[in-house]
Amino acid sequence: MLLCAGGVSAASRTASWAHDTAVQPERGVELEQWITDEVEGDDSKIKLWWGPVVGITDNVEAALPLEITREQASGQTFLDGYGIDLRFRLVTSDPVLVGPFVPLLRVSAKRLVQDDAAELGGSAVLSIDATKRLHLILEAGMSGVTVGPVLESQFALAANYAVLEDVRLGAEAFAEQELDNPDGTRELWIAAGPTVAVTHGRFWVTLGAPFGLTKAGPRALPRVVWGIAF
Repeated sequence: MLLCAGGVSAASRTASWAHDTAVQPERGVELEQWITDEVEGDDSKIKLWWGPVVGITDNVEAALPLEITREQASGQTFLDGYGIDLRFRLVTSDPVLVGPFVPLLRVSAKRLVQDDAAELGGSAVLSIDATKRLHLILEAGMSGVTVGPVLESQFALAANYAVLEDVRLGAEAFAEQELDNPDGTRELWIAAGPTVAVTHGRFWVTLGAPFGLTKAGPRALPRVVWGIAF
């Protein structure tokens, strides 16, 4: 299937943690998956994000993910959550008319199965095509969990450069700051690392390897994200 793909480009993500501003065209459908390895000390959790991404209009898309977690220490695999993620691109998707600055808004709602809770969140994303090859992404958002409650802010910064037409190399940084927590902590954790993004027709894949730079949070967060448009 991948060898025969061609003709139409997928709405790819060029960073593994920061969301980008490309969206599916109206009635377009893409199957997207993420695999993340959260490494904390000698333990790790493998997390799978799987779901279709549907273009409602040329500027609005909806993702309907399922999230599954496997705990390496216990060997248990369970459904972690499911929900909806809406993305609103605020400028035209026409590559001829669009300028170098592309803003996008995200709103998400997720059911946390294991905690019997809900998580609500959102973010603002801005991508900048500084040159024909240099692509920058800025993202700032917040999320809250109904049990606790726990309120966090998230920030992401990514930059990548097209070394070939379909290959981008770059780096990204991601941070979370607790704003409210029942135990009174206000932990901040930051991770940063390199990224590689490859697009081939309807298929794309992005690999990121952020490492923890603070005591709080995971020690490493490698993630591979891929998608194929139909």
